[in-house]
Amino acid sequence: MKKRIVIMFQRVSWRFYAVLILIVALISGGTVLFFRPGHLLFDDIPESDGYLSQSTVLPGVTNLSSLTFNRDDGMLYATLNSPPTLLRLSRDGDITGSQPLDFLRDAESVEYIADGQYALADEANSLIYIVSIDADMAVTILKKFHAGMFFSKKKNRGYEGLAWDGQNNRLYLGREKGSERLYSLEYHPDTQIISGVNVHHGLNQRLHLQDISGLDFDGNNLLILSDESGVLLQTQPGAEQDAVISVMHLKKGCHGLEQDIPQPEGVATDDEGNIYVVSEPDGFWKFTAVKNVIRAEE
Repeated sequence: MKKRIVIMFQRVSWRFYAVLILIVALISGGTVLFFRPGHLLFDDIPESDGYLSQSTVLPGVTNLSSLTFNRDDGMLYATLNSPPTLLRLSRDGDITGSQPLDFLRDAESVEYIADGQYALADEANSLIYIVSIDADMAVTILKKFHAGMFFSKKKNRGYEGLAWDGQNNRLYLGREKGSERLYSLEYHPDTQIISGVNVHHGLNQRLHLQDISGLDFDGNNLLILSDESGVLLQTQPGAEQDAVISVMHLKKGCHGLEQDIPQPEGVATDDEGNIYVVSEPDGFWKFTAVKNVIRAEE
């Protein structure tokens, strides 16, 4: 029986070690399988195309942790996990407002729901707050609850993303690590009634991500951001086999990126099909749909 040598390598000096082990394997008559985390696993998934990227640094900002788009006022909202803070941003990354979130210990995720309601996740104690935020960024707590399946004393087992599916009144929750990382619950903004939690077993088994760092819902698609894998997956929960339909690599050379996006922590999509990513500590990235670029130049 031939020996099978599986080589896992990271970006640093991987060519040197790959060649070295290849020589050893060939001499010994083995078969070599190269596996690069976060890359080869997605070779059979279509790459998202039609986007051009631009980036900026948010001045005076540290600890960016999430991002959401408000479809009603056309603004982006981001959280800083420490000190817990909410930022309001233009689509070009200009900061237009700031509000401390003193009731949170670790502001990990924000998601716009509807009619001025937002969901906020506190990773420190696994609490989710439903709040209203007015035009002056005054925050009023409407409801809070504890999703027990997320509570863990282990590091990196708490919330890392929220996404709102308005068509089905479902709030998706993602945690960074673990075999079961995607959940959703039914929520009705008008009555603020919360129903049972659904575990997305099929999609959890198909992700093959090293972590989850952010979520967003765009139409029928759930976007799943991964810091360690360096990708943004487009998925369809509830579809046949909980499909993973496309991947966007957040690496240098992809979609006009001049560098890898370092530690992406939040993702949002707007009503024009553009995608936004924030990275810790202070990075803001806009992926403009090419159709919008062409329209602007006409």
